[in-house]
Amino acid sequence: MLIVCSKLRFHAEGSRLDHQGISGNAIKPIAICCLNLRKLRLLGIRDVDGDAINALVKHCMNLIEIGFMDCHNIDEAALGNVVTLRFLSIAGTTRMNWGLVSQYWTKLPNLKGLDISRTNVTRSIVWMLLSSSTSLKVLCALHCPALEECDRGSNNYYPRGKLVIVFLRIFAKS
Repeated sequence: MLIVCSKLRFHAEGSRLDHQGISGNAIKPIAICCLNLRKLRLLGIRDVDGDAINALVKHCMNLIEIGFMDCHNIDEAALGNVVTLRFLSIAGTTRMNWGLVSQYWTKLPNLKGLDISRTNVTRSIVWMLLSSSTSLKVLCALHCPALEECDRGSNNYYPRGKLVIVFLRIFAKS
């Protein structure tokens, strides 16, 4: 597993190197040098563009897990090209185009788990992701404001055979 953090840390199989201001451009050399990469976690990267993601697709044929946690901007359409993915985390990512997410990510044939915690996702997008994807089995959406509040007795159901992890705040009507 390779973990890159923009806060001056670079972790590769237990070793640490200091780097300043890691950007999405750092992904291309990682893709070229780490052909057998299976898991990649990027923390706090500002922009992860399509060229960087497509470099991963081209060079890292065994990539099954990507984490883009606390990133600012991710190319949602390009992530739809990573057909080997089994788990994807975009937890804390601030700018997401949910229309593109629902268009491209539901077609990922091997995606079993998706972590969209701490994002601005809506109930309708969660429903679309779960009902449109045949492979997606687990969706984690902790600390998503639009999903946290519900009224007692409301219909908060999701498609059968899917696990949704959400923190709910239940308010009683007076």
